[in-house]
Amino acid sequence: AQPSCPLADDQKRLVTVCPFGFWGFRHQIEQPLQHVTATAPDTVPDEMQSAAFSQASLIIRSPSDPLRVAAGFFPFPDAEAHATELGQVVGTGFEWAEDRDDIRDLLYDTEGHHLFYFYCHGVSAEAFALEVGPEGSPHNRIEAASIEDELIHWGSPGPQPLVILVACDSVAMRPKIMHGLFDAFRNAKASGVIGAQISIGTTLGREFGRGLVEALNDGRGVGESFLSLRHELLRRHNPLGLAFTSFAPATLHIHPAEGDCSWCVEHGLVRT
Repeated sequence: AQPSCPLADDQKRLVTVCPFGFWGFRHQIEQPLQHVTATAPDTVPDEMQSAAFSQASLIIRSPSDPLRVAAGFFPFPDAEAHATELGQVVGTGFEWAEDRDDIRDLLYDTEGHHLFYFYCHGVSAEAFALEVGPEGSPHNRIEAASIEDELIHWGSPGPQPLVILVACDSVAMRPKIMHGLFDAFRNAKASGVIGAQISIGTTLGREFGRGLVEALNDGRGVGESFLSLRHELLRRHNPLGLAFTSFAPATLHIHPAEGDCSWCVEHGLVRT
């Protein structure tokens, strides 16, 4: 629509590809979190025998309950400012911590959370880990081995939270590296996991993370939230909205336990 667009020129359009036409900016993409452990041909994997095997598309929220968001932070210089802005978006249901032990307490909260948000380093040694606080401590990492399934109450009876990994300054999250931590969250009954595919800085991570939490809080689904955030960044000539990937159904959204759901009504899933 802009006169300066090269697609408006008959010659330039022959050697120009509009990024808005790229699949990642055109479609709501989903990558299910589902996985099974390799077993013998005549054996059913343990995951398939679990009642939580099917991929959830709803994060159930009681009408009397605020959106409950727990956050684990690395002590970046802007950590408190980011926590403040997330608290302004979420309200009274926002809790955050920097100390690893306090973050583990949030993971094991008996009431559960709708979203679990990490704003931290992603580090890869023998296994991928999230590095939180205290800074410089030899015991400040959360990895698959750190998560004790028997202490987590996700989905029993609380909500199955969406886990958002804004892993700043992280290495590329290749599937082989991420697999252990993804498995741990999936086994804990997370509804999905969002993470960065490449190294990112705190500025991009903070902006994308805040925008995603705000969109979900406003009743948007994961797929459309991602698409709108990518468009917003691309309009500012920044293609790095593609740095984040969602391992969750595109239809995943906050869903009230009672009464009408604005997302379901908008998408024609409520019969009148």
